[in-house]
Amino acid sequence: VSLMKQAFAQTNNVIVSIFVNPLQFDDQDDLARYPRTLEADIQLCQQQGITAIFVPSVDQVYPTPTNRSISSGRVGDIYEGEHRKGHFDGVLAVVNRLFEMMTPDFAVFGEKDYQQLFLVRQMAADLHPNIRIVSVPTVREADGLAISSRNTRLSASDRILATRLFESLATTERLFLTGQRDPRHLEATARNYLSQFGEITVHYLVCVDAKCLLAIDSVVKPARILLAATVGDVRLIDNILLKP
Repeated sequence: VSLMKQAFAQTNNVIVSIFVNPLQFDDQDDLARYPRTLEADIQLCQQQGITAIFVPSVDQVYPTPTNRSISSGRVGDIYEGEHRKGHFDGVLAVVNRLFEMMTPDFAVFGEKDYQQLFLVRQMAADLHPNIRIVSVPTVREADGLAISSRNTRLSASDRILATRLFESLATTERLFLTGQRDPRHLEATARNYLSQFGEITVHYLVCVDAKCLLAIDSVVKPARILLAATVGDVRLIDNILLKP
């Protein structure tokens, strides 16, 4: 809904695409369990006054094998890409196809998956320079948990535990605001906080340059702390901006 509202702030004609993309799942069980709530999604779109909803089939999106390959490059192989092989190649393939099929003036993406946003911007600049990529800050629940379709898979106890992810990032942000600029120290602070909770498994927690997503020696320009962790059996991601 936040993406729709951002789009309507810039135009009167907004199309929403709803598609569970098989190419970005390296785990077929994860693909099978991914939440599909089409009727509820359509209702939300109607409440926002959407111009149209685009719900293509897999065959429509990928009519030939040549549509299935776009390399996400070096940045696509690290962080989330290291843990989910081929994930970002699949993301870029589907976004490229969406742009080919719809030719929008601009497309709106959330910042929750910041690595995805970075790669989509890069791909659009290379292949679709006339399409502007607009980003929207992460929307959170009242307790700080980043809103995600995957949250519906959390048990009641894991849902409470999941708030610790944002708390670890907020703890790091408070330290940063006191003047700490060492990225390794900031990372360690968040990791130490999460180590109190045995049910949380951290996959990566890194402080990177916000513009290139590579490691830095000191936070002297905007940076992002990227986090991925499993709570119970649900994999969640989050990030926070550190701006000197």
